[in-house]
Amino acid sequence: MNQEETIKTIRTDVSELQVDVREIRKDTSEIRRQVGRLYDLADGHEDRLKWLEENVFTKEDQRKMMNALDFLVGQFKLLDEEWFAATEWLKRHESRIERLETHTGLA
Repeated sequence: MNQEETIKTIRTDVSELQVDVREIRKDTSEIRRQVGRLYDLADGHEDRLKWLEENVFTKEDQRKMMNALDFLVGQFKLLDEEWFAATEWLKRHESRIERLETHTGLA
């Protein structure tokens, strides 16, 4: 492979990585938005849930609510892990893209 083909290949790789980075940023932004929404939903509901548990719901209702709450906590943890993984992936590839751009003169 000659130098011109190598540069063309590197530029193609850089373009593909840039698309990946944009998609990861979009996904990361959406995950961050969802995590923020979960925090907003959870904030202040503990007292209301406690009152409802004590005054309205049966033991079966309480069991179902706890199962639902456990599920939501699990989903929150998954979103948090996905956000962290996406952020780490983005950090690793941004430096690679910058190196490739510098190397090919695209920077």
